[in-house]
Amino acid sequence: MSFQYPIVLDGGFATELEKQFKKDLSGKLWSAQCLEDDPVAVKSVHKSYYEAGANVATTCSYQASIEGFLQAGYTREHGVELMNKSISLACEARDEFRKEHPEDKEERLVALSIGCYGAILANGSEYTGDYGNITIDRLVQFHKDRLEIFLGNKGVDFVLFETIPSVLEAEAIVKIMKEMNDLPPVGVAFQCRSDHQIADGTDLLYVLSLFDKLDCVFAVGVNCTKPQHIERLVSRIVEVNKEKEDKKALLLYPDGGEVWDAVARSWDSSCKLAKDKFGFLLSKCVQDYDSRVLVGGCCGTGPDHIKKMKALYIDSQSPSHSEQLKDFTKNLPKHIKTYFKNMFPIIEWLPNYNWIWFSGDLTAAITVGTLVIPQSLAYAKMANLPPVYGLYTSFIGVITYPLFGTSKDVSIGTSAIMSLFLGQLMTKFTMTPQYISGEWTLSDVATLLALFAGFIAMAIGLLRLGLLFHFICQPAIAGFMAGSGLSILINQFGKIFGIPGINTTEAPYLVFGKTLARLNLITIDAAFGLTSLLYLYFVKYLSQYLTRRYPQHRHLLFFFNSSRSIVVLVFSTLICFMIHRFGQISPFTIIGTVPAGFGHMGPPKIKMDLVGYFGTDLISIVVLLIMEHGAISSSLGKMADYKVNMSQEVFTIGLSNIFGSFFGAYPGTGAFSRTAVMSKSGTRTPLTSFFVGLIVIVSIYVFTPAFTFIPNASLAAIIAHAVTDLISGPKVWKRFWDVHPSELLIFASAYIISLFTRMDVSVYVPVAISLVVQLYRIARPRHAFLTRLEPTDLYFPADHHPSLHLQPIHPSILCFQPQESLLFQNSTFLFEALIDQVKKTTRQGQPLAEKVGDRPWNQAVSIQKERELPVLEAIVLDLSGVHQMDYSSMELLMDTSAQLDRYAGVQVRWYIVMSYSPTVRQCLLFAGFGTQRRHPLTGQFLSDLSRKEEKEERQWSKEEKKGFEEVKIEQVEVKKESKRFVHLNFMSHRNPVDDVSSVDDTVESGSRCGHSDEEDQFASIQYRFPYFFTSIHEAVKAALNQRTRELEIVRVVSDGDLGSVEA
Repeated sequence: MSFQYPIVLDGGFATELEKQFKKDLSGKLWSAQCLEDDPVAVKSVHKSYYEAGANVATTCSYQASIEGFLQAGYTREHGVELMNKSISLACEARDEFRKEHPEDKEERLVALSIGCYGAILANGSEYTGDYGNITIDRLVQFHKDRLEIFLGNKGVDFVLFETIPSVLEAEAIVKIMKEMNDLPPVGVAFQCRSDHQIADGTDLLYVLSLFDKLDCVFAVGVNCTKPQHIERLVSRIVEVNKEKEDKKALLLYPDGGEVWDAVARSWDSSCKLAKDKFGFLLSKCVQDYDSRVLVGGCCGTGPDHIKKMKALYIDSQSPSHSEQLKDFTKNLPKHIKTYFKNMFPIIEWLPNYNWIWFSGDLTAAITVGTLVIPQSLAYAKMANLPPVYGLYTSFIGVITYPLFGTSKDVSIGTSAIMSLFLGQLMTKFTMTPQYISGEWTLSDVATLLALFAGFIAMAIGLLRLGLLFHFICQPAIAGFMAGSGLSILINQFGKIFGIPGINTTEAPYLVFGKTLARLNLITIDAAFGLTSLLYLYFVKYLSQYLTRRYPQHRHLLFFFNSSRSIVVLVFSTLICFMIHRFGQISPFTIIGTVPAGFGHMGPPKIKMDLVGYFGTDLISIVVLLIMEHGAISSSLGKMADYKVNMSQEVFTIGLSNIFGSFFGAYPGTGAFSRTAVMSKSGTRTPLTSFFVGLIVIVSIYVFTPAFTFIPNASLAAIIAHAVTDLISGPKVWKRFWDVHPSELLIFASAYIISLFTRMDVSVYVPVAISLVVQLYRIARPRHAFLTRLEPTDLYFPADHHPSLHLQPIHPSILCFQPQESLLFQNSTFLFEALIDQVKKTTRQGQPLAEKVGDRPWNQAVSIQKERELPVLEAIVLDLSGVHQMDYSSMELLMDTSAQLDRYAGVQVRWYIVMSYSPTVRQCLLFAGFGTQRRHPLTGQFLSDLSRKEEKEERQWSKEEKKGFEEVKIEQVEVKKESKRFVHLNFMSHRNPVDDVSSVDDTVESGSRCGHSDEEDQFASIQYRFPYFFTSIHEAVKAALNQRTRELEIVRVVSDGDLGSVEA
């Protein structure tokens, strides 16, 4: 049976019967007597625990046994009836609770309580384990007889052997577990007399290990044990369980601190632990173990304790660096397996491939295939390479991608942006002496760039550095794409109109100007260019209109729309071919001969001088590959609700380019237009790309003769039409402005720069601007000084809204809220702002000199104004929005604390609110802001993570053990005039949000003394857990409550003096 952890058990049953119903349970049957005398009371107690939030009702059967009932004068039959009745009453209470609370969705269980053998002896042996000369067989028979009777009733969810005091009885339970079949889940809890021994002196870890290999035992732990032993007991169990792969759940339900007097048959309440302290203690133990716990109370605890525990405050401790390293090493084989598994995502989806997916992929492939051929030829021309290189690039990209890619929509191959950039590089390259002499060839350049760019990209992917893509912000990507689209469109105007002599590798603004200047040189190519362009836009907008008008035919209309490029290509090619066929000299410029097959297949020629020539450009190529591919793949992944692994995508780009270099391909990446078409055409898996590759390879071997007659103007029209979707209109500019002017600055810089210089510069500049903006935001973060909206418990910045009735929390308490992580870049700014506000709203603890000349130069303020201000007493530091903290900010926080202490003349208390952040928590504890212990001489915080403290065991004072409501310190006296003050700062517990107690028992009832070094004469702190608050409401409440319980500054005097403490 599986349970939902953590499970909240109930509290002490018998003591609650005594408290609620004034029952006299001094007889030998103890609480079991009520099964006969007052079953209504039994059921009422069960329900009260359910109402308090307990998940489990433990049956009133701890001392119920045939032997015990016979000793009390009952018959065996009557005893069996009462034993079964204990289960029935618990089940009835659960069912009635469910009926009364139909909205309750939590698990409500019934646990069978099996007390130890010592319970029926009623001589206190359950707390000593001394059963005399009893044998293990006698104990086995005793418990088996009880189990056989109890388990005839099928109402229990699990069995609890409770308060087991001896190793002999533990061995008896082990023997029973091995002999009996069909047992429900079993838990075993031991009574401990110290922080490592059970009642008979046996080591707890040994008796727990007896149950390691028993599958029917699902939980082990301690119960009915004094609270001061619990934390150490749990830490020892945790330490041992680190080596166990399949550890059992932890049972943890100590008593309330009272001591049972077996002679007087009554409870000694002098050591009772306060409810809040009980809940906080269990909270820490729960977080030290893990969520698989069953936690509750035993003797002396009641529903109020359960209510306190129900809102467990978990202050999670950060694992040490050695533990993290050990955990990493332990899981290294698993990490390696996951790493290589993620390298081949195809193994996840290919085994499930089916005919439905196949039909969708094939349809999408045919649709995309009609687009990939014209685009491959056109983009290669734009890159100043032979058109066949575009086919090579598109082929190898789509063939490789399904094996390693994580997107079903991406089509890798030629792209407009990469081709434009390569065209700029090729123009410069063709003017080199090496190219002119024939030493370097276009094939050498294409394959070498693909090979080395592929190696760089593959290395980035293997190292799982795809997160670098996310350093490029969305405005930079949008601006780059829009500017690139406009640049490409401008470059195609000359080809569309057939204007000769325009160098398209120059800056786009120059190309645009020269195109306008030479419009008088338009040739007949404009007929093909303009006709093709008009047809492409006509089909696009006609399809959109018809789709809205006839949505039932949207699939047919989509294919009609997506095939418009191939239609243009076929008809324009056919016209040119017919002109050439009938012996006429074609007046149109055509792309010329396209060789069939893979004429450039083979290992790429690595020429180091050529590598050196393009060395700096390789980085730009890789950036453009990743940027273009990442933008489209991540966007479509969000739209289609699947996750794109960017590191794996970068690895796939690199690998496809490496393979492509052996086939004569130039650098390729994910193309915007083809990827968008593939996404809309119904693709189901990445295998669509493979089918597209088959179409490309057929074209390479079969249709290349026809490609000879493709008009350049038609290809230019196809390119221009494809990139217009990248261009952003005024609405996009306005949207970035509405968000923040800096966003528009980044977008506009990328957009404009791409029109005036090389494309890679339009990436670097906006990225640099975005990093500068981000660094400024980090270095000058927003912060707020919170005030309360009267009469509510809502908190807003002081300048939030002038119409709100905002009031300071208290004149002596300041609430400061940083709104960014605390790092070395911004911590000085933030803490200086805090100090400035403190000096603005409070006064110094020491009075200012009357004469201005006697004051420091930076304290020239009005004495009258100074006297009107209060002295700072506490800081509420809201770090709920802080998720990182480094050493520099930690040091500055410590310095700020010391500076405020000097300014106020008293020790300023800190109430820190934080979300779960191991890094922030570690820094705060290292700096001593957890317990806020003070060095008795310097007054500085002592670290909560000191090595000495980790080694020494916690020492509980007599006052803490007894749970006094008041701290009394002897041999002290108030000396306000003395300069030898030693500050004793007593921090109070924070109150839980759900304060169910009608009595304020949250005052810390004890102190713990410790010494940091040989110089320490006296240091006093309060045992306090958790260290930090989870909400601003709790922190403010604790700060305000503390003011009413503030102790005066005291001075330790010599032995023999008698002093007092004035509150």
